[in-house]
Formats: sequence, structure tokens, C-alpha cells
Amino acid sequence: MQNRRRPTLFVLRWTDSSSELVQLQPTFTDNDPKVQIFFGQAAFVHDDLVIARGYEALPDGRVLGIVGCRNRPSAIWRFKLPFKTGPSPRKESEAHDILAAPCARISETARSARSPRVYLPKSGPPVVIWLSNRVGGAHAGLTRVHTATFQQDDTTIQHWYDVDCGSDPRQAPFRGLFTDFLVPDAFLSRVTGVVLQSTWGTSRTLLVVPSFGSARGDRHEHRTTAVELTPPHPDEVDLSWTLLATDGKDRILAAFSAPNVPPQLILARINENLGTIGRWIEIDKPVFSQTGGCCCGAWRMETDCSL
Repeated sequence: MQNRRRPTLFVLRWTDSSSELVQLQPTFTDNDPKVQIFFGQAAFVHDDLVIARGYEALPDGRVLGIVGCRNRPSAIWRFKLPFKTGPSPRKESEAHDILAAPCARISETARSARSPRVYLPKSGPPVVIWLSNRVGGAHAGLTRVHTATFQQDDTTIQHWYDVDCGSDPRQAPFRGLFTDFLVPDAFLSRVTGVVLQSTWGTSRTLLVVPSFGSARGDRHEHRTTAVELTPPHPDEVDLSWTLLATDGKDRILAAFSAPNVPPQLILARINENLGTIGRWIEIDKPVFSQTGGCCCGAWRMETDCSL
């Protein structure tokens, strides 16, 4: 492929009178990885601390795509930005100044990590949340939720949550956590949990994973049970839900549809006692004329500012 590009991290700094764009060059604090790693999905934890997802090349040099299967080699890394030392002088062959930044892997080697999100509480250290699947496992296998709390000395205290679905997911009331990504503000501070969508069969449902559980020894491993948020349809229609956004506190914006139900936009507030919805507000839905049926029609907007 001509003009093919690899994911690359840049840091843009500016003042009132000037700006500076530098390319982030990782320097590995542990042993250098045996394969080449490309970084993307970066987010600031502190002013000088960044987390990013590293896409790992295969031993034969091939690089898999950055979307799609959840079992491909990838990890969450942390970068310490040495702003005090500044970038190294630019070489003639380089388009940007290079900022060498020490980096270290914070996710497990046997897990394929993705979708890192940063939660900044009003008090206490920042928390990074991400998802993972087993490397080399099923293409859409069970997903695990991870959290890492960054202390003042930049050390991390990590926890991971396996969502319990019983020995046979097909027979259990809760069929497991099968999700692709986290929305930007996935952690709800007033609910103390992570909200996401999970694919069950041919449809998707909305879930909250409480960030608590019974730890086992020093591994900070937890077993928890997700709470399903989506209410049943009065006509027993199998609706499929999509989580669009949250306010980071207790409100979510979602859409649902079915083969015989046009898409509708919903706003909801989740009560602090998990598993209950304070109120569903219909934001938008299609309204069809009697002559046009479902082929055409106008859209009617309904809003409620009480949430």
C-alpha cells in the first residue's frame, strides 16, 4: 500500500506567543520489547503523565488492524513526559523535534487491552479504566474491566473485575460481558460504576459494572455482577441498545431499535442504588403519517429538562 502510515504520538504545547509540536519517542524503562510497537489512543493523567494503547507487531513483522478483533496483541502503556529537559535537537531527516519519554507497560502481558479512559475524581488520585480480552482467545470472548489508581509517586494500584455469568452463559440470567469499547466518560461518579453496552445474541443491552468486589490475596482480583439497565419492552420486543454518551455522574444518552421498531433517542438518570432507572426521557423518535407509513415521515422532538 502506498502512503501507508503508522499511529504516532505528538505533544502540542503553546503559550500566548508561541507553540511547539514535538513527536513522542518512547524509551522503554524495562527490557526493550521483542516486537515493534505503535502507540495511539493517548490521554493525559497528569500534566506530565500520559497513558496510551500500544499496538504490537506479530513476530513475523505483520501488524494487525487497530479495530475489529479483541484478541490481537495490544497493551496499555504509561509515558512520563520530561518537559524540564525539553526535546532533543532535530535532525535533518526528521520533520519534528523528538521528545524522548520513558514508558512502561501497565497491563497484563496475557491480555489484549484497549479503550483506556481517565477518570479524575474531585478528591483522590486519578483512575485509568480499560477493557481486555485474552490474547489469542475467541475473537469476541468475555471481556474484563480493569482499573489502575495512580498514586502521588506515579505508582499504580491495579484491580480487575471479572463479571460473573455462571458456568454456562447460555443458561444464566446474566449472559456475560461482551463489549467493544468504552465511551469517553464511562465511569459514573455518583453511581460508582462503569456503564457500557454488551452484545447478547443478536442484540445489545446496557450494563453497569460496580467497581467493588471481594479481593483475593494481593492480586486485587474481583468477582462482580453487572446490573442490566435496559427495561423490557411492553410488547416483548427484543430491542437493541446503543450507549452514546454520559455526563460522568449519573445520566446516560442511549438509543434503541428493533427490526420493527424505528430508532429512538433516550435520556436516563441512574439511581445511586444500582439497577434502577430514576426516569427515562424520550428525546427524539420518528413520527410517520398514516399515508407514508414507515417509508417516510417527519421527526418530532420532545425534550424534558427535569433530569
